[in-house]
Amino acid sequence: MLWPTGRFSGSLPPYAAFLIAACFIASLVAIFLSVVLAVSALKVVRIRGFGNAATFVRGRDGGIDMRVVVDWLSATADEVYEKVYDACAVELKSLEEQCDRMGRRTRQSQWSLVVGLALSLVWAGAVIGLGVASQSAAAP
Repeated sequence: MLWPTGRFSGSLPPYAAFLIAACFIASLVAIFLSVVLAVSALKVVRIRGFGNAATFVRGRDGGIDMRVVVDWLSATADEVYEKVYDACAVELKSLEEQCDRMGRRTRQSQWSLVVGLALSLVWAGAVIGLGVASQSAAAP
């Protein structure tokens, strides 16, 4: 069944082929999941607070909201500092959340890779072990 010579298929226990196939498929799924999680952890960091065009833009059409511009221009120095500090705090919170998500996905990716590699060792070891056992049983 597993070997082209056909010698191996006769001595294979009935559950061994299923277990080897299950470990093989699970290892591939775990390694693929690791890649997906690693790629999703590397998403582009987005600036959501102050420092982007949304500060001065109205609605979805993307035009400048003159009321916002006038509010900024007519604000006192203290009001400007307050707006900037508030926006920086919002941005820092957003960046912290994004970093936490990246770290969590990276950690999940690493564990998934370790599980996939361990399952690869299991099915490879089973194939080698059963091959050695069948050859020693077939020897005169």
